[in-house]
Amino acid sequence: MKSSLEEYMKKAIEEDFQNITKCHLSYDAKNLDADFKDDKSKEARLEILKTLKELGVKEVKSPCKSTLVFNIKKSNVKKLTECLNKKFFYSLCYVAKINNETVEFFNYSEKINDENLQNDWNSINI
Repeated sequence: MKSSLEEYMKKAIEEDFQNITKCHLSYDAKNLDADFKDDKSKEARLEILKTLKELGVKEVKSPCKSTLVFNIKKSNVKKLTECLNKKFFYSLCYVAKINNETVEFFNYSEKINDENLQNDWNSINI
């Protein structure tokens, strides 16, 4: 007997029943020192945020410094991975839906403050 997740994944592959998918992106720069200058980690994150904005992403969330969660058009996922491949090691995962309910859980550290992320996000004008 197949699990609900297996059934969902099979259906998602066989049909493009949604145009938007929620993604979880974790990343590390391949060559932080060569590719980024001053505040290297911040510059790396800003480059990814700029790419997401260019691809039409409207909002991002972050449970930790090098992880982003966002909704993106499925047709833009390949473009995103092409951009990421240039300078980043990454894991890009879809957030699943089982029985029409989103399976999403974050175990946040108590001291995570996502204000800096939101300020960076809002500073990008596209």
